[in-house]
Amino acid sequence: MKHFLMLLLLLTSIVVAGCDETGGSVPLSEFVERNLAQLGSVPAEILIRGDRAYVINGFSDNIQVFDLNDGLPFEIGTIVVPPGSNPIGMDFVDDTFAYVANNSGQSVAKVNIQTRQCVTLIVGAGFVGNTQPCQSVITVAGNPFEEPSGVAVANNKVYISNNNLNEFFSPIGNGFITILNADTSQVIKSIPATGANSSSMVVDGNIIYLLNNGNVLFDFETSEFTCDTSFPPSIDTINIQTDVIINTLDIPLSEENPLVCLPNELTTTPDGRFGYMGLGLVGALLKVDLFTDTVVRGTDDPIFVTAPEDFNNTADIAIRGNQLFTTLFNSDQIAVVNTDNEQVNPFPYFAPFPAGIRAFDPNSILFDGVQSLAIRPGIPGLDFLGPDIFFITGISEQLGSVDSTLETE
Repeated sequence: MKHFLMLLLLLTSIVVAGCDETGGSVPLSEFVERNLAQLGSVPAEILIRGDRAYVINGFSDNIQVFDLNDGLPFEIGTIVVPPGSNPIGMDFVDDTFAYVANNSGQSVAKVNIQTRQCVTLIVGAGFVGNTQPCQSVITVAGNPFEEPSGVAVANNKVYISNNNLNEFFSPIGNGFITILNADTSQVIKSIPATGANSSSMVVDGNIIYLLNNGNVLFDFETSEFTCDTSFPPSIDTINIQTDVIINTLDIPLSEENPLVCLPNELTTTPDGRFGYMGLGLVGALLKVDLFTDTVVRGTDDPIFVTAPEDFNNTADIAIRGNQLFTTLFNSDQIAVVNTDNEQVNPFPYFAPFPAGIRAFDPNSILFDGVQSLAIRPGIPGLDFLGPDIFFITGISEQLGSVDSTLETE
């Protein structure tokens, strides 16, 4: 669903509004480095663990590994999964192993991030395809995966969310989670979700929050999107001790805002209380209180980062302290929101960071598609050198960075 929506956004992209990109007397562009490295085809996500960045390349069927020790990314190799896998999500067991969700391959790979090898491929009984270069294969009865999307490791288990879509990228029904033993890679059980197009997951203590995205409809004749009222979004709360859904937070759609739908990533504040979600068709955010199970800023009152009439996609979110960073796919920007008061562009961020072509030329037909970002752990200048945020672009397929500290000599 993520790759399909990205391609549709490219095909139906329209001109978006620009903005002043000065930060005090220093242009914000001075804190952005673009085109640091060429990525593989259709990059889906960037993750940072320690001093390494991992970029998942869907159509290249690999994960690029970058060393960040010297402040600038240096590619040290790739982790290759079987051809046609279309990897889309990943999470780490420890400093040696990680699990990768292969969206088109209907499989999950256990990889060694030190040797950069695929150790095990987990597939269903009906799997037909190449399993190389994975060293071993575990075949599970039935269909344990249907467009596997998200990966979350907790309690020595691996939780795989499944979109469960048809050939037209619309929900067949509700999504589900497949649970694996993190050590043996064997399937433990499956949990049916309460909503459709299940994807993003957040681990908080003994709880996993699962985002059910819902769906959008696309008219190929008019090139217009609409929210699919048959599949409203929701968040399932799962107890990882019992692996049972203990609560569901429904997120109703709004007739007043017919394009405010398809939340695509769930990210929580450091205390775990509030969850923020970007949206697929407009540059806005939703906010929920996960402690009280309430919608704080819903589809009728979202946090607009760009103008409500602008076609945009808040594709990814990362939060540090009270600073929320979100990518704006169509306008090639990275915006900042204060989570204490939902102020957009709070001091000293007087405008979004310009991170691609269209941020400098709003009338450009071409754009980079700023898509996913990751924040380096630790304190800039003390724990590491160089920028503190790295991002990837989905259209130009490049790696870039941002120094969000705004410190100048």
